[in-house]
Amino acid sequence: VFDQPQRKVFYDRFQEILAEEQPYTFLYVGESLPAVSKRFRGVKPAPAGIRYNFNQWFVPKVEQKYAR
Repeated sequence: VFDQPQRKVFYDRFQEILAEEQPYTFLYVGESLPAVSKRFRGVKPAPAGIRYNFNQWFVPKVEQKYAR
């Protein structure tokens, strides 16, 4: 929603729901078995999964297979 006042209404309601649902909101983490090529560097597993720092992943130039 691009309308700022309407967006605030949605965010306010979202925060109310989060407050009502505590502590259950963040207890669920979906099961997954991620697979990442050995070429990727910067992948750091964590309790919340491996995708939390995906913006820091990289493939060294000498191991890159595809051009941009």
